[in-house]
Amino acid sequence: ISGKQADGTNTEVANLRIVSSGSDYAFAGLFARAENANISYITVSGTMYAYATSTNGSSVVGGIVADTSGKTIIDHCNAGTASRQLTVQAHGKNMAYSSTNVDNLKTYAGGIVGIANTSLYKYVYSGSSWSYQHVYEAGTTSIIRNCDTVYATIRSAKNNIGGVVGFASSTSL
Repeated sequence: ISGKQADGTNTEVANLRIVSSGSDYAFAGLFARAENANISYITVSGTMYAYATSTNGSSVVGGIVADTSGKTIIDHCNAGTASRQLTVQAHGKNMAYSSTNVDNLKTYAGGIVGIANTSLYKYVYSGSSWSYQHVYEAGTTSIIRNCDTVYATIRSAKNNIGGVVGFASSTSL
């Protein structure tokens, strides 16, 4: 997907309702995952919820992208507008927001990005099986710039919460 407003204004995706649940991982955002992507001039509003039903699961939510990896660039993106709110919530183990029963659960919530990570997801052979793993490559940098959290409510049932980024790993912001 590519494109840009000719006059430099943002494309607004308004009144979204995104609910994501999964046993081990739940990702909610305009984009669930972005790797080596360039995303710019987007504004989002509405509600986004993620909840992992497993005791050891991860709930990740970000207004623009839930989980970025590699050389992703996010530029001139906004969470909410002056008149429309964005609500992002990384829940516990069910749809109802609760900070109880989240002992081993990991939650990440950010207005723009839930998790910003410079690793790449690669299919790797380890031992006797293949699996996706985080692989770090030297010189990989994610960039998040010129982004605003204008009118947003951001909640995380356990930890890792931020107005722009919920959690940054091996990332320079």
